[in-house]
Amino acid sequence: TYGKEYGTFSSPDYPKNYPPSINCLLYTFVASRDEIIEITFKDFDVQKTHLDCIRGDFVKLFLHLERGEVNEYTPWSGLLCGGYADVPHVFYSSGPGLVLEF
Repeated sequence: TYGKEYGTFSSPDYPKNYPPSINCLLYTFVASRDEIIEITFKDFDVQKTHLDCIRGDFVKLFLHLERGEVNEYTPWSGLLCGGYADVPHVFYSSGPGLVLEF
């Protein structure tokens, strides 16, 4: 939620299944310079088509950002796919920026 300390975000059409044509949807979170960001997943269900989430649908995490900006060369921190039981539920940024790519 823009300008708020707490908020929620979800995939398009949640709680229904997300549309099949989703590609490179970015969720950007920016905190004050001396703060970090906590993301807690209350629900997670991304189709898992490969063991390491490289192919098919996934959520890409960028946890080590000074700003909420990424490009094709920005190193990512992890890939998530599968159900709620398959992924850690809480993530922390190391700085004031965090981006999720879906």
